[in-house]
Amino acid sequence: MRKKLRTTPAFLALCAALVLTACTRLPQTGQLADSRLVETSGIAATQSGPAGVWALNDGGNGAALYRLDGSGSTQQRVAVLGARNRDWEDLAAFTWRDRNWIVIGDIGDNAARRRAVRLHLLPEPGPEDTTARPVASLTLMYPDGPRDAEGLAVDATTSTLYVLSKRDRPNRLYQLPLSAFDTPETLHSFEWVGTVPLDATPGVQAVIRQPVLLAIGGYSTAFDISADGKRAVVLGYRRARTVTRRGDEAWLDALQRLTPLADHDLSQAEAITFNRAGSAVIVTSEGELAPLITQAVP
Repeated sequence: MRKKLRTTPAFLALCAALVLTACTRLPQTGQLADSRLVETSGIAATQSGPAGVWALNDGGNGAALYRLDGSGSTQQRVAVLGARNRDWEDLAAFTWRDRNWIVIGDIGDNAARRRAVRLHLLPEPGPEDTTARPVASLTLMYPDGPRDAEGLAVDATTSTLYVLSKRDRPNRLYQLPLSAFDTPETLHSFEWVGTVPLDATPGVQAVIRQPVLLAIGGYSTAFDISADGKRAVVLGYRRARTVTRRGDEAWLDALQRLTPLADHDLSQAEAITFNRAGSAVIVTSEGELAPLITQAVP
């Protein structure tokens, strides 16, 4: 005699979560096919030429930038001379003093032991460039001791650079005026701004996809501000969160209202940027053949 299958509320909830997971998976809009980009830890929208993104690898890889088109194909590799990739974690591309710039954040510090971190400022490479050299490299300390940070953003409208810590609960926000690059010989210090709320406890669907979220669900792995200074996005291992600033309010106040986008479902999402128009975010992950996903911002 065939036994009747018993359905418990927990079993039904699990089935529903699996179905919803399959139905809500975000569409992939591209793929990083370059075998040299296996630990993509930061991307930033190009400021000139064809629309695309600049990408970089995490620490332990070469000091280089990769220009990618909308499909994720590599169009250009630029070796960054005079800069060591100790633990590159994020970058920002922006216009300042009538020039297009890129700043690279050598700010990773998993064990929070680095006495100082580094920022490299270089002009945005042209389409034929194969090398670039920073015009200034800063050595910086945090006012409250070493921090593990993976989020870096620039508000070009106020000429201010921001760094968001990764593992602190809540995350900690720091700032630095871009004018600090005028005195690269000086040991600089970030200014502590305040704390940013963590993402909410991951739900059932997210935990089914990534059980590790129970431990690292509050980590922030990338940060960006749109070119017009109106929007910000913070990336986590589960999803991205965005906010639109009210007038010229302080970013610390705006970041208290972060609103989640749909779960990205990436295995190790550590890179995000607004597109040039600021109407969507582009996100990708570490790992070989990582997906490239574009999400519209409400």
